[in-house]
Amino acid sequence: MKNTVFYIVKKFNKPNDNLFDFVERHSFTKYGDKWEASVFAYQTLYKGLNKIYGVNDYNVDFLESGKPIMSGYSVSVSHTSGAVAVAFLKGDLPVGIDLELIGNKKSERLNKLLNIQGEASAKKQYLEFTKRESIIKAHNLNMLTKCNIEFKGISKTVNVEGTEYALSVYFDGEIKEIIL
Repeated sequence: MKNTVFYIVKKFNKPNDNLFDFVERHSFTKYGDKWEASVFAYQTLYKGLNKIYGVNDYNVDFLESGKPIMSGYSVSVSHTSGAVAVAFLKGDLPVGIDLELIGNKKSERLNKLLNIQGEASAKKQYLEFTKRESIIKAHNLNMLTKCNIEFKGISKTVNVEGTEYALSVYFDGEIKEIIL
């Protein structure tokens, strides 16, 4: 199990307001839905760590870039419109996950950034974007960095309660989805 990364994709259901204490309410009013989705993503990560490894003590810290770090574990978190995705493994191997809502927008600029030749569908653009983003997260790179690292892992569309998302999990090893 050491070289296996586990990932979870879950629909984001807003919790009832009465679950928030004063500090959380203050942060919510400052950051809005993005903060609320982030909290849900970390709750999902903690539940996954508990299910697979029996972890009950969650000490997550963050690098200046925002990348989450946990002693003894590699973790990655993504949240987008209506869903969250998390990936984790025991050890310190690079892992990255990205989830994006597939929209109808296509961009010539995005084709150029992603080095896509010819006319690409919006779905292909989103899949290529999530691959790039998962590599960036795994190696703690800057979004503007020219990324020449070969993608290893899975990249696919997923349906989360009737909505289609692009999902990429970067990892050089076994990748397993778990359901909570």
